[in-house]
Amino acid sequence: SGIDAVLTTGGGTLSGYVKNPAGTGLANALIDVYETQYNIAVGSISTDANGYFEVPGLLPGNYTTFTRYNNVYPSEWYSDKTTFETADPIMVTEGRNTTVTIILGGADPNIPNLSGQVRNYAGTGLENVQVKLYDMDQEFIVSVTTNANGDYAFNNLPSGEYKLYTDASAVG
Repeated sequence: SGIDAVLTTGGGTLSGYVKNPAGTGLANALIDVYETQYNIAVGSISTDANGYFEVPGLLPGNYTTFTRYNNVYPSEWYSDKTTFETADPIMVTEGRNTTVTIILGGADPNIPNLSGQVRNYAGTGLENVQVKLYDMDQEFIVSVTTNANGDYAFNNLPSGEYKLYTDASAVG
């Protein structure tokens, strides 16, 4: 007695597509849905063969997503953000379907936005050196291997700060 309650009709739905920069849907991308006020994970789902996902039964409020795809594209918060704190909110409304399109990797997958060269002490580029990219919290994102000239490039990175690690001691 004395307890007020409001029954809902089942909440709202967050749905949409995860695509690459060319607009192709990405199958089996993993999406975690977070409530933004308290940073609580409320759901996790994989996309279907067309890159589609749907998370029903969400209480009305603001949410955001964290999306990852087999280390092909860097993981990101909605929309092209590197941290929960900077992620864009997605408003979910009771009895409605809120749709979003998540583009992993930015606008053009062929333009590197972080590149460099691994060289030995003589200044010669080193081939086949693995260069690992981490976020500022030491979370692994993706790695690439240097070419014959020692060059490497990371494409499709959301704006943000990163750390690079490499071990060229085995190469020379």
